[in-house]
Amino acid sequence: MLRIIYAEGFFASLKKLKNPKLVKKIEEKIAYIIDNPKAPGSQFKKVRGIKPKNMYECRLNQGDRLYLYEEYDDKGVYYIAFDVGHHDSLKKIK
Repeated sequence: MLRIIYAEGFFASLKKLKNPKLVKKIEEKIAYIIDNPKAPGSQFKKVRGIKPKNMYECRLNQGDRLYLYEEYDDKGVYYIAFDVGHHDSLKKIK
């Protein structure tokens, strides 16, 4: 089972969303990837060609992504959900 914690700014990103269906989709997707992170339907993958190297994304729909950082502690790997946004928003980070 995947461990996910939420960065302080994550809930601020959710509040900015104007689409209640998208918020529901995010909740469902997080529940799904916690139980099935490697399933093809999770669309959970490492972001390539970007720094930091520990960034992951989860596709929500054609344009929107859930962004997470991979971290480690004494219990193993966990992910920090830190933002939700359009996939083009990564261009600002590169």
